[in-house]
Amino acid sequence: MHEQCKGGFTYTVETLDKDGNLIDREQRHNVMPKEVLNYVANAAFKQGPQFGQWFAGLFTGNYTPTGEETMAALPSVAQEFTGYEGAGRPAIVFGAVANGRVDNITSPIELTFTQDVEVRGGFISNGSGKGSTSGLCASVVRFSSPKRPGVGGVLRILVAQEFFS
Repeated sequence: MHEQCKGGFTYTVETLDKDGNLIDREQRHNVMPKEVLNYVANAAFKQGPQFGQWFAGLFTGNYTPTGEETMAALPSVAQEFTGYEGAGRPAIVFGAVANGRVDNITSPIELTFTQDVEVRGGFISNGSGKGSTSGLCASVVRFSSPKRPGVGGVLRILVAQEFFS
């Protein structure tokens, strides 16, 4: 009598060079760490705290998600990348929830790189500060190949979260 409802984020990541030309596009499913699974159950069924704002981050390290991630350690072990425009991690602006799904399709994240670096993955947190170790880690994904838009290039990120049984 123990069936699991699978859920998680799907990332669509597009790499554009400084002239706006599409270099690469991929779609990857994430790992949702245990701490956020507990948060979802607590917020939905136990009237626990709820966080209305979430932020995207990137990492450069050779890191493979395990499901045990916490924001206390992730920025260090995965080597968070902060060489993009803006003072903090970009906010994810989700649209309406429908059919067990929510996404940012109408407001994609666009990160303009200020450094020529390869990024290997991304994450979602409710902590907004670049390099911040506070808050919850809601998702971690490793890209199938490193992304390198170059200085002035853009990494466009769409995320969708859905539950299905």
